[in-house]
Amino acid sequence: KGVKVTVALSQNKDDDYNDTIIIDNRRYLQWSDYRGTPISEEGCYLYTTILFDDERNFTDQYLEINLKLTPIVLRNKSWVGKSIQSGKLLNNEHYQSLLTYLYTLKLKKRLESTTFDIKNCLEQIRTIYSSVTDELLTETQKYFYETKSGTKVKEQSQWEEKIDTQIIQLAKNN
Repeated sequence: KGVKVTVALSQNKDDDYNDTIIIDNRRYLQWSDYRGTPISEEGCYLYTTILFDDERNFTDQYLEINLKLTPIVLRNKSWVGKSIQSGKLLNNEHYQSLLTYLYTLKLKKRLESTTFDIKNCLEQIRTIYSSVTDELLTETQKYFYETKSGTKVKEQSQWEEKIDTQIIQLAKNN
């Protein structure tokens, strides 16, 4: 007769041997998290994404879908050239990871506020996921353009405040 969707966030399990870091606003990135082979000594790349797993159960009246969202950094796909490692750049990279966390919270909120149709609920979930990850990509590009990888101090500070404020607001509701 209907669809019930529940959404949960994965919790951070800090494990130095694991290739995956679950992003949240309590763990700060370190240069040692960048374990990939640099393709340039003057470059830096942080691999972040939002994973989701789903479990589906059919009851006599509902299709129950339990979604688990996991914002991650992949260490072995993230790299940095030794010559450019600085506190400003690491802070900029950290806030890139927090953008991924923020958009995971936005995805959770959007999924929880959607009324799903039993005939196309999985397509609805995929569409919402794609929309939010597209928004994340656009916002990340804007972030790097405006902050120049953390070298524009005023703009970096404004972005940090914006990201922190939005995380706090969305976390209250989660």
